[in-house]
Amino acid sequence: GPGKSVSDPRASRRSTTAQAASESITRCGSPAFMRSAGIVQMRRRIGRVRRLLAPHREAFAVLERPDMALHEELGRPWPGLLSRFEGTMDAVDRLREALLGTYDIYMGRAGQRDSEVMKALTILSAILLPAVVLAGLMGMNFELAFFDSAENFWIVIGAMLALAFVILGIARVKA
Repeated sequence: GPGKSVSDPRASRRSTTAQAASESITRCGSPAFMRSAGIVQMRRRIGRVRRLLAPHREAFAVLERPDMALHEELGRPWPGLLSRFEGTMDAVDRLREALLGTYDIYMGRAGQRDSEVMKALTILSAILLPAVVLAGLMGMNFELAFFDSAENFWIVIGAMLALAFVILGIARVKA
């Protein structure tokens, strides 16, 4: 009847798909999922539907007016047409917001993953840096009494490992 909003079953299915995509991204957050779920294509479709519908609001408003007398061949005015149109636009907007939220969740997860990778690389670099410096010093072309004994090689290796464990320990305490 007039004033009732009719929901589009396709919009409902897309909304359910967007919600499932959001939940899956929270669990796994993989870029392959973003491609397979078609999030980007869904965003494009929703944008296209919205761009196609929006300009027709005035036409639907005119067709709903009771004073709009059309020929009998064309039919009578359609009460409630504008409210149905606005309900459809609201459904499209809600779906768009749900997809944008899904994309934001994905980008947040991707940023978190990148941050974890950078943290691991930083710790690895900090652990290896003292060993690289010691190896560089040991490889220089000058003579010290320390270099005369072959057993000192193991002292340097032990110092490298000790520094690595100290840095790793500090990193664990601060994390």
